[in-house]
Amino acid sequence: DYPRAIATLHRLAESDSTLLKIHYYTGQAYIRSERWPEAEQEFQRELILAPDDAEAKYNLGFVNVQQSKIDEGIKLFQEVISAHPDHSNAHYQLGKILLDRGNLKDAVDHLEIAARLSPQTDYVHYQLQSAYRKESRIADADREMELYKELKAKQRPQLASRPQSP
Repeated sequence: DYPRAIATLHRLAESDSTLLKIHYYTGQAYIRSERWPEAEQEFQRELILAPDDAEAKYNLGFVNVQQSKIDEGIKLFQEVISAHPDHSNAHYQLGKILLDRGNLKDAVDHLEIAARLSPQTDYVHYQLQSAYRKESRIADADREMELYKELKAKQRPQLASRPQSP
């Protein structure tokens, strides 16, 4: 119930707008609701309170990309990686953008780092296999596709056993 969560978080922020993470969690709720401009504002507010918050900065980059502000997103992902070289999601997002832009070498570098940092994350392997294919590294691409398929197959029983929403 994201609308209710957002309303509650806004009430909390009204009582004390300096609460750390209040704007971060509100931004997360807006992301789940795909309300990108509102999410952007909340992450900007969080970064005023905590300028070094890597997750707020990453999420602001993600929101910027969703709004086709690609260059702003790239800059934020690079800042996150500079401060936190082990931030796999920032490497993944940056790799994906670079792949879309045809910068294969840098895309592969970032996607390989993301795969090394998050080896169980299926979509990272999917993007990496795509980058390898574009570089004509077919054996590497095939290996990554197999990893992707294995990880997806492991998820299926877990997904099937979850209770379905009414």
